[in-house]
Amino acid sequence: MDMLWYATYGSKVNRDHFLEYIRGGKSAFDGQTYPGCRNKQDPIRDYALVVSHELYFAKNSVPWGGAMAFVRPEESRSQTLGRAYLITAEQFVDIACQQNARRPGDPEFVMNYTYSEGVKESYFNRSDPAKPLGQGKHWYARILKIGTRESWPVFTVTAEWPGYGEINAPGRTYLKAIAHGIQQMGRISEQAMVEYFTGKIGVKDRISRPVLERWLVR
Repeated sequence: MDMLWYATYGSKVNRDHFLEYIRGGKSAFDGQTYPGCRNKQDPIRDYALVVSHELYFAKNSVPWGGAMAFVRPEESRSQTLGRAYLITAEQFVDIACQQNARRPGDPEFVMNYTYSEGVKESYFNRSDPAKPLGQGKHWYARILKIGTRESWPVFTVTAEWPGYGEINAPGRTYLKAIAHGIQQMGRISEQAMVEYFTGKIGVKDRISRPVLERWLVR
């Protein structure tokens, strides 16, 4: 069985929300109903990590009331806080299917594990893992290999499009889900979370510090 570390940086950094993608059912976070993975086994373990790709917010999710988190495909000095879960490759694909409005097990939306393990960038594309399946439009269908841990590859996913896409401001519920997920992994203060988000593309110049403090500081 192929295993991997799935490095998350958006709302799935919150373990409770991540498990909704695994187990299925109605989300306590965004109200959507997820089919869940074909294999509903919980992650074997997880760990906190820093993703060396720039975090930004773009597009608009109606359930979340604002933009979603993405990372630029290019490596960067910018540090994005994340959480990696040890799961099967099949679960990784099933979660990506749910993120891209596809049913788990979609025959076209697949991962070539051997190919992806050997390159820095690939796609969920049965025909050619080197090319985007969605003609650059899928939100979470670009696979980035960002390292190896305990002999297993560490992957994250981001948008197929280049650059920042359509920059937008995230909503309160979404930012709180990310902040609480980061805080699940260590003693990080609420003010530190305000600082973390303040300079991010999609937040700076769009959401003031006083508003962030109202959202994230109890």
